Amino acid sequence: TDINNNKRKYTAATIITTTTTDNNNNNNNNNNNSFLDYDSAYDIVCDNSYDNNCDSRNHGSVGIIIVVITLIATAFMIRAVGIVMTIVVVIMIVVVTLIVTIVMTVVVTVVVALVVVVIVLMTLFVTVAMIIAVTVVMAVDAVVMIVFMTLFVTVAMTVAVTVVMAVDAVVLIVLMTLFVTVVMIIAVTVVMEVDAVVLIVLMTLIVTAVMVVVVTVIIVIAVVMIVHHLN
Repeated sequence: TDINNNKRKYTAATIITTTTTDNNNNNNNNNNNSFLDYDSAYDIVCDNSYDNNCDSRNHGSVGIIIVVITLIATAFMIRAVGIVMTIVVVIMIVVVTLIVTIVMTVVVTVVVALVVVVIVLMTLFVTVAMIIAVTVVMAVDAVVMIVFMTLFVTVAMTVAVTVVMAVDAVVLIVLMTLFVTVVMIIAVTVVMEVDAVVLIVLMTLIVTAVMVVVVTVIIVIAVVMIVHHLN
């Protein structure tokens, strides 16, 4: 089957688990079951898009944008709470991210089919990390913290899903699954052809960047609200 004429849809589970090559391929014409055997990982992005004129090279800039936003947000955070508290928050996020990476790696290695479990564990650890980070930096109203955190996480996931690929209405309901799928596709696009282990590491790095941005925005808003209240 020529992938240019018959596009196939990929999910997070498919990208991780389909790593075996069909021995009956015909003259290497991409007649296989492994995303690692395509001419370039860009094909995966466009295979997941309903745009017939898809140019996957445009998606590579998403990672750069995330890095730039993270750097800007970090600068604002340093200005708002100081270098020491910023370092504390970053260390906490890195530690939690390492735990998430270990859990994800173990789960994916032992039970590859349970991708949903990986997503749930990652979501729980990310949520805890953000709550701990905000609590350490300053005391804020719990309701306000949860509302702002939910809003920004939702916006971040929606933007990520919208930018990278068009999705079915049914898949949109499982928003976290889509977000992880998008992050994996971005990682594959930037690095071209990588194995599952490298893919997980890159995904974790991007999730960490998003976490830093979200926590930074929440802290800045909280500082502004407190300063405004004191005035």
